[in-house]
Amino acid sequence: MKIKEKYHSEDYLGKGVQKTALFISGGFLILFFLLAFLAPDFTEKAVGASFDWSAQFFGLFWQLLMLATLIVGLLLMFTRYGRVKLGKQETPEFSNFRWIAMVLTTLLASGGVFWAASEPMSHFITTPPLFSAENLSAWDRAVPGVAQAFFHWGFSAWAVLGTVATIVLMYAHYHRGMPLKPRTILYPLIGDKVFKRYNFFGLTADVTSIIAVAAGTIGAIGFLGLQAAYAFEQVTGIESNLFMQILFIVILIGIATISAVTGVDKGIQLLSRF
Repeated sequence: MKIKEKYHSEDYLGKGVQKTALFISGGFLILFFLLAFLAPDFTEKAVGASFDWSAQFFGLFWQLLMLATLIVGLLLMFTRYGRVKLGKQETPEFSNFRWIAMVLTTLLASGGVFWAASEPMSHFITTPPLFSAENLSAWDRAVPGVAQAFFHWGFSAWAVLGTVATIVLMYAHYHRGMPLKPRTILYPLIGDKVFKRYNFFGLTADVTSIIAVAAGTIGAIGFLGLQAAYAFEQVTGIESNLFMQILFIVILIGIATISAVTGVDKGIQLLSRF
């Protein structure tokens, strides 16, 4: 049996929508929406507490992981492995301009536009703990502020977006015929059983990835909607009230949905180029 057919057999994932992952991730997102709408204070406290807990116990691990990923990216760039072609194509499907346009508009999006400007100012006002001291001059606060922001939005961030996970998925999918799903990244650690329908680790990888993408998209669209409404007020004089903010967010949701549904080769690359 071919590898691709094996992973789509009855014992494994099968074809089409994976209902288990869909229902778990969708149920979580619906529950979060209801809590945010019906009990906003509780939801805000819960999100803040979970963030603080995660930062306390995993913050150092995340930063070391980002640094390790950057090192892997540099090794790939400056060694012979960087010349390996993936995807079983002699030439890229899209030109450099189209790829850069899609990367900048889909990965940076409003998150980068907003935080790349506000984060250095935030760290300037509240100096990161590693650099904090009494009676710091403006220059002493500015340098670590920019350094901390660059760590989040500089080379290390781009290494996370474009190296290890992407390379593993490309090789596994295009060269080994494995499903193009988050759980595939765990194949080197777990083996074939990660593709079993109800494998705990595989299902957890898929569900958490869906939730993370949804949360990142929702947050980015929300930020961008507020920015667009404010910019619209500056240009036209029409007040950036709740109605205008909701209107811009709805428009952005429509654009993002159409772009995602039509795929990379149509909506996403056309909108990115525009």
